Amino acid sequence: MVSEQTWVDAGRALAFLLLYGLTNGVLATTALAPDLHLYLRVAVTLILSLGVFAAVDVIPRLIRGDRPLLGSDSRLYSVRGVVLLILVILVTALIADLLRATTELSENALINTAVVVGAIVVLGPVVGYYWRQSVAQTR
Repeated sequence: MVSEQTWVDAGRALAFLLLYGLTNGVLATTALAPDLHLYLRVAVTLILSLGVFAAVDVIPRLIRGDRPLLGSDSRLYSVRGVVLLILVILVTALIADLLRATTELSENALINTAVVVGAIVVLGPVVGYYWRQSVAQTR
């Protein structure tokens, strides 16, 4: 059975993806569009979208006089999986283009190498963080 929190997280992830797409579309149509490389535009879009989501969490708490927390009940916590997926794709594409420009690997080997490196670069610190958390809890 699906919990209410799962539906809330799914709704927030959908809202984030819509905001991300809208932000990317706006950036693509601005005067800066020819100057921004595609990968840089993706990174800027991700940062702007995360900033908006963080502001939606922080500003109401600050107005009420509460301490801003970005814990498990925040919007950012709800979209962490989507953000990691975007980062894995971005890093994989960057590595693939770098390998394509600097090596003579076959396309199959190039893509496989890029996926492995992208997953290690993005997901390695995440796994390390949760590993340290679990070790700290067992002490």
